[in-house]
Order: sequence, then structure tokens, then C-alpha cells
Amino acid sequence: MNPDNTTMETPGIYRFPEFFDRLEARGSLRVQDAVESETEVDGLVYHHRGLQVPAHTVMFLLDPETTTESFRVEVAALGPRTAWAEFDRTAAWDVYLLLFDGGAVVTWVSDAEFAAEEAEQFDSKAEAVVTGRFSFGTFFLFGPDWVERETWAETSSAPGLLQVDTGQVLDPSTEEEFHELRAAIPPEFRRNANTDPPDYLGLLDCGLAIEN
Repeated sequence: MNPDNTTMETPGIYRFPEFFDRLEARGSLRVQDAVESETEVDGLVYHHRGLQVPAHTVMFLLDPETTTESFRVEVAALGPRTAWAEFDRTAAWDVYLLLFDGGAVVTWVSDAEFAAEEAEQFDSKAEAVVTGRFSFGTFFLFGPDWVERETWAETSSAPGLLQVDTGQVLDPSTEEEFHELRAAIPPEFRRNANTDPPDYLGLLDCGLAIEN
């Protein structure tokens, strides 16, 4: 993978200083367009605070009427599921590409999230991202790693996979099994939770559903 229009922060991680300028100029931007790859990407996985949704495409969008207020991320998910999120555009965001064995991840992190959750332990956002400390991102997967996610997406009726603090990924087979894993589900996606995410995440709204 060759990062395009990036600044290297530390070995293996790059920052996209012009990402939102490109988004504002074009109105929409596929996350795949953030990198150039010599190897064809087999598939994507949208990551939202531990929720993981296998996808064909993840798209950043600006509403022409609210370009200064928010941006939207829409997930073209595999199978009968939909996912999207809307973020506060006025927050100070940095977009990173992290390369690792077998894949890569593009993640977006706000200054407020870093200050609230990571600043006491890390000197920079980049250092936190390298250790996997980020709330939102899109993984680029290849080979067996993608086949495993693709097979799950095609055979399961659950809205998504769930990654817990130990790194284990839970793979519910049905929507009911998914909601039984309540403690692992981000609060904004739990049934009858009525819980808003912390303001510092910059998350304005989001949705996750199974299409029957």
C-alpha cells in the first residue's frame, strides 16, 4: 500500500493533512481513495467503537447545505445490513493511515477524543493510533482475514460483529444473539438504552439496522 498525499508521523503511520479539503472540494470521498494499493483490497470493515461491519465501500459525504457543521460516513455493507454515522465537522479531526501485517486501517480522531481518553498515556494521536486506540475507522483486509468476515456477513442476520477489550471478535449469528451481547455493543446501538455517546467523540448521530 502506498499512502497518497500523506505526512509520515511515525514508522507505519501516516496523516492525511488535506483529507477534509479534498472532501469539501468533491463533496464525497471513498475511503479507498485515501490510499493507492499495489494489491487489490479484498474488502473493508467499518469500525465504530468496537462494532464491525463488513463492507464493499465506506463513503465520506458532505451535505451542501451543512458543510460547515457535519460530515457523514455511509457504509455499503455486505448482506442485509445498513450502517451510517454523522460527525461534527467543526471538531478538529486528523485522518490517519496505519499499516500492519495483513492489512491497513484509515481512522479519524478528534482533538477532544485524544484529550479525554489518551493524552495522559500518549504524547500524540499518532502514538495512540499505533496501539489501536481509536474509536472510528475502516479496515482494509486481504485473503483469509477478509474471507472470514465475508463468510460471516453472507450467512449471519446480525447487524455486525463486536470486538471486545481483549481484542476478541464476537460473531453473533442472528439479530437477537447480537443484542444479547449488550455489554459489548456501543451504547448508542443498544436497544432501549437512550444513551448518547460522550460529546468529545464528535458523533452527532448514527444508525445500524437489518433489512428484513
